[in-house]
Amino acid sequence: MRPGAGPAGLPGHRGPLPHLFLEGAPRLGPEGRNEARRFVWLIDALYEAKTKLVVLAEAGPDDLYPAGDGSFEFERTVSRLHEMRSQAWLNAADASDG
Repeated sequence: MRPGAGPAGLPGHRGPLPHLFLEGAPRLGPEGRNEARRFVWLIDALYEAKTKLVVLAEAGPDDLYPAGDGSFEFERTVSRLHEMRSQAWLNAADASDG
């Protein structure tokens, strides 16, 4: 994503993404607040679009951004990541795929 871009600023995004594979998501410290904010926007957009998401990250959702400016708000993203990997999420996404 471009710096400062919100969910609508995903480059090349033309419509619903049924699946997204994200590799190399780093564990962020307090200095990574801007990156954490952009990650929140990305997850919000994917969640609203009911996208199936596969993330290869340096840490589990709870440890991606444990401290720093906005870490309290990041907890919603952690919750969404847990929900998006649940069987119920995958089943609902399958049903909406047609």
